[in-house]
Amino acid sequence: MKTLHKIKRLHQILILDDHGPSLSIPRFIERNIESARNVYSSAEYKLWRNDEIRGLIEENFGDDVLYSYDLLSPYSYKADLAKYVILYLFGGLYIDLGIDVAREWKIPTSKGIAACRDVSFTSPSWAAIQAGFLWALPKRREFEIAIQYIVENCKSRFYGENPLYPTGAVLLGRSFVAALVEKGQDIAADDQYVGSCRSVTPDSVVLNVSYVSKNGDVIAFRNQKIGGDSLHPGIEGSNNYNRMWERRVVYGEKASQWNADDCLLHVSSPVSKSPEGISAPEGYNGLLSHGPYACLSIGGYRLRVKFRPGTSFRKIKIDIMANYQKEHLASKVFTPNEIDHDSSVDLFFVLDSPKEKVEFLVRTEEGFRGAISKFELEPIYFREWMFSDPALRTEIGFKKDGGISTNPWQKGRLVYGPYISLPKGYYRLLIEFSPGTYFASAVIQIATGDLHKTIQSLNLKRATMKKGLIETAFTLDQNEENVEFRLCVNRFFVGSFVSYKIFSQ
Repeated sequence: MKTLHKIKRLHQILILDDHGPSLSIPRFIERNIESARNVYSSAEYKLWRNDEIRGLIEENFGDDVLYSYDLLSPYSYKADLAKYVILYLFGGLYIDLGIDVAREWKIPTSKGIAACRDVSFTSPSWAAIQAGFLWALPKRREFEIAIQYIVENCKSRFYGENPLYPTGAVLLGRSFVAALVEKGQDIAADDQYVGSCRSVTPDSVVLNVSYVSKNGDVIAFRNQKIGGDSLHPGIEGSNNYNRMWERRVVYGEKASQWNADDCLLHVSSPVSKSPEGISAPEGYNGLLSHGPYACLSIGGYRLRVKFRPGTSFRKIKIDIMANYQKEHLASKVFTPNEIDHDSSVDLFFVLDSPKEKVEFLVRTEEGFRGAISKFELEPIYFREWMFSDPALRTEIGFKKDGGISTNPWQKGRLVYGPYISLPKGYYRLLIEFSPGTYFASAVIQIATGDLHKTIQSLNLKRATMKKGLIETAFTLDQNEENVEFRLCVNRFFVGSFVSYKIFSQ
């Protein structure tokens, strides 16, 4: 008769925002904790929190491991690294809070580590190991390798083919295989006790799974209802690793970046993609690429499309769509003279509600030569005021269809307003005029505060106007209230003011 390991330690992890609300754990999480502690009633129980985990890493590992833990933005990714650290140091049983334990895991004493292979459809990797239910003796090589893999991924900003690659099931599976291979033909190579995960609700949006041990016992169920949240449930202060992975911000990036060969960018023949860029045959006319199907929150954004140096085209149209192209969010047509010095074009847009499955569609006419090298998406402060906005006023002019104009030989404030609050920072201001607008001299006065004191003056040069747009920039050294932009013109102004656009840099 086989002798079995006695589970002596039971670990769980809860990582939330430091500044989040007071914790109120949903009832189903409490039930999961209770079931785990009841089944393993003799085990020493520990619910690990962020500060304790950081201290543990700092005391027992090098700076690169602590750096990696701090760098990872998804709390599920932090928890992955934490569980490998905890099991490597102490051994014992780790159980995700979203798992309901059904019965004791009977692990033979001839085995040194136990896990379950993940369901097959979660990734292209056949070796993926589900990271939510793990047991091991201390100092297992599998977890040492997993920790090192995460450190390497943090250094290289590795994303892989899906969200399980940077820290989760795919990485852990490769660690199991690597540790096994190191043992060669030694009999100890067989001391991994690996069962399987099986889908319980195949028709659900998120497929709940059961954990089945190597001997065929159903030992637990995953009852988390929403994929990607570290807990799902109703615990505030968590975040969603799936969405962060799609946005390419799991390593603390301020801006999202999708290189040309990113798996979330899609092309169709004869267009091709490679690390060198997204390219098409000479004379091609049509869609170059689409994707990445990311989730975006409310706010302003700058989309920058970078081209390989030397790229030329007649026209490029960029459409920003959501919900599998059912919602149109923004679009713009670019001509060659609008390419910046770094071979890029920018498109600014604002979302007044969260959007799912956002993609960037790039189309070209005949004459495209070169390649798209990457897409960059940066959250920015962005506001726009059309001339008709009540927040904009005029002292010497009048509002009519198309803009704010003035009578000949008038001098003074053509536009002032909108009296807004702005945090300190660097800003770009775009002033749009009607086609054919002419002026000899004009200035933007930036005024702030209750006294409406002018703090900066920006001279506008008509020679810098492109397609009716003049761009200028300013810096606020502190948070300011009642900020207004006064467009002052001399006696020779012909045309109309159309809009202000402001965005952070």
